[in-house]
Amino acid sequence: DAQLKNLEVELKSHIQEEGTVKEALEITTTKIDELKLAEVEVLPVIWRSVMDSMPRSSKSSTQQQTHQSVIRLLRTWIKLFQSHCKSSRGELTLLNTIQEYLYGETAILKLFPNIVKLFYDVDILGEDTILLWYKTGSSPKGRQVFL
Repeated sequence: DAQLKNLEVELKSHIQEEGTVKEALEITTTKIDELKLAEVEVLPVIWRSVMDSMPRSSKSSTQQQTHQSVIRLLRTWIKLFQSHCKSSRGELTLLNTIQEYLYGETAILKLFPNIVKLFYDVDILGEDTILLWYKTGSSPKGRQVFL
């Protein structure tokens, strides 16, 4: 959908330009209201925007430095996820989005449990959602890698 792609581009450039979380919340909330978007449509866009805004690691950075950068980035933008992830369906969508994204990014693949724990600790992901994802709700992409 072109409107979701526009939101993703706008949000990603806002994050890259070191805009504030408050401004990013205004951008997403305005677009959600304007375009009547559902939570499950917006969460993958937010995830990709945040993750794709991170400069790709150079050959000189270690895996540990890359992992620390990802966690630091997510902590910075965590309110964006908290504000838009309000239902168990949204939580499951976000969890599957994280799974699929990390499956495609082998350099940060091992961060999956750390990210799930981070999001669980700040009440973005609930225990019931994580258990449902584990039992039946995981994406087929790389299921064996994550379970």
